[in-house]
Amino acid sequence: MTLYTATSLNELFEIIKEIENIEGAVWYRGHTSAMYQLEPTLFRQKIVLPKHNISDKIRNFRITEGKVILPNDIGVLSSFKEQYSKLCNCAGFNEIDYLYLMQHYGILTRLLDFSKEPLVAAYFAVSEKNNGQLSADSVTIDIRDFIMNGGWSENGAAIYCINPKKINENIHFINRAEIVDLNEYNFDTLSNVDFPFAVKTDNNNVRIHAQKGVFVYFGFWVKSLEEYWPIDKSLHKIFIPNACRKEIFHELREEKGITHYSIFPDIEGIAKDINFTIMAEFEANRKKLFDED
Repeated sequence: MTLYTATSLNELFEIIKEIENIEGAVWYRGHTSAMYQLEPTLFRQKIVLPKHNISDKIRNFRITEGKVILPNDIGVLSSFKEQYSKLCNCAGFNEIDYLYLMQHYGILTRLLDFSKEPLVAAYFAVSEKNNGQLSADSVTIDIRDFIMNGGWSENGAAIYCINPKKINENIHFINRAEIVDLNEYNFDTLSNVDFPFAVKTDNNNVRIHAQKGVFVYFGFWVKSLEEYWPIDKSLHKIFIPNACRKEIFHELREEKGITHYSIFPDIEGIAKDINFTIMAEFEANRKKLFDED
């Protein structure tokens, strides 16, 4: 995995341009902490199986090839489909489409969402924990921690960049550098694959559309994306120091128009933007009050 650091939005753009020149089409994912691995939320619930035989006790779990048990996201798919179809028109939806929706509404799944738009990933990376104060010393400290710990640090956020076609060219049932078209495979085939692969869909959910959402589907091997070779060779990780979060967040809002509502074009986005306005006005008034006193 190749490591970079960005202390401003302009630096971030330059790094992304460099990565795109190397990889071509790239997908992006923002993490609020550079300690987080590229693994779906479902995998964070894994329990390692004991060595003794408990086969008669694990029938209610989805068993994996990594000798762990997981909550059964595939097992609740039918229930979600039934409930969601009562609320929305689901004509033309397939199983992966429903998994997308489960993922976006906070249900544990084996999908890891990325975006085709780097600004969206940047938003998810810096929109939280952005109260750090920008100074040369604090930036140096944050970057040093990131480098000394081999790319893992709590002192900043991270944007991951992947080449989805390179991921898929190593999957045995694909064996070519292209993103999986769900119309070419049935879900039973996909749901029994061991390794992660990139998929595309025509789902028109407003959140997925606003976030230019795309996904990597993880199979039975319970590993983060970084643990797969040769996938790791085409992974890129951009570190954003904590001290730079606030400045980059405001650049995204003021210069690029990336707001909570542009990312979440629904009531949740409206609520987040109103909260941001309330707190921004409060902070401005607080500073004015104490400066005058």
